[in-house]
Amino acid sequence: MLSVPRPAAGDAARPACAVGLPRGVIALVGAAGAGKSTWLAALERRPPHGTRVATIAEHPRLRRRRDVLANLALGVRAGRDRGATAAEVPTVAEALGLLDILGAAAGALDDSAARRVELGRALLARPDLLLVDVARGTPERERLALHGLLRWAAGRELPQVIVYVARSSADLEDLADGLLLLADGVLHGPDDAWDLLGRTLRGALAAELPIESLLPAAVDYLDEEGRWLRVTLADATELHLPFVRLSPGWRGRVAVPAAAVLVLREPLPGPRLTNQLRGRITAIGDLLGRQLVTVDVGAGAPLRALVEPDTVRGQGLGLGVAVVCAFEPAAVRWVRVSVEQTR
Repeated sequence: MLSVPRPAAGDAARPACAVGLPRGVIALVGAAGAGKSTWLAALERRPPHGTRVATIAEHPRLRRRRDVLANLALGVRAGRDRGATAAEVPTVAEALGLLDILGAAAGALDDSAARRVELGRALLARPDLLLVDVARGTPERERLALHGLLRWAAGRELPQVIVYVARSSADLEDLADGLLLLADGVLHGPDDAWDLLGRTLRGALAAELPIESLLPAAVDYLDEEGRWLRVTLADATELHLPFVRLSPGWRGRVAVPAAAVLVLREPLPGPRLTNQLRGRITAIGDLLGRQLVTVDVGAGAPLRALVEPDTVRGQGLGLGVAVVCAFEPAAVRWVRVSVEQTR
């Protein structure tokens, strides 16, 4: 268990009492302006006593005039007191897809490659705590690749803990082993933060994290003209997604935003490409003035929808009611892609 300082009220940069973090990937969430980046920066500057901290910043911070190998060597130098050696560099470089660009200048790399170099340098320094803050506008492809890399990094002896700034609820379900919630100047640790997120989804937290449902799926068919992709869910139901170049049989998950789902009592008429899943309502709860409806669609995971209270009353929605959940292909995105597929 690693302890990190809890920010004092009204000052995310001033440590107060500590919060214990279990080993693994911990998602840091909070409303825009809550002080997530400020708290990470303060933790980097003033880490807990005896704790080595490394950071993957919103924008990679490399020695731009040096090549990739020289940047990785800086990590070895920093971790030498913990047994790091140059012999580790090829293993880390291979895992991160860097072997072919070791001689390239860091300043010539795109953000995705630069972030992998920064992660490699950080891991070679053998930190106890790795802080990861990826810019909100980072392309989905790069963010998913980083997920895979962080899962790999979490399996090493060090770091003990990776704190990752989450940008969607799918980040939490896809990556996180635990949760930190920063709200109103208070840092809630894993013991109560999961309860705040998973059971109530309330307040500014829900406004900050778009609510998505993750459904296991396998790629079934690619439209020859590159217009759409068809996948099959766990119960053999088919969904259509925007085109992604993946091979048939590729397995992963798709994310469906709750705000994009219509909950209907009858299916939409006529031949349509609109996705429609039949199921029964298992939960209805208030969320920021709207109703969060959870539907068991038999797809290996629940589907959630955000609907207006008038819709709930007008359609007679309630627990156990049979419904049809409809959403357009454009609303769906492929979530889990292997590290190799996204390099």
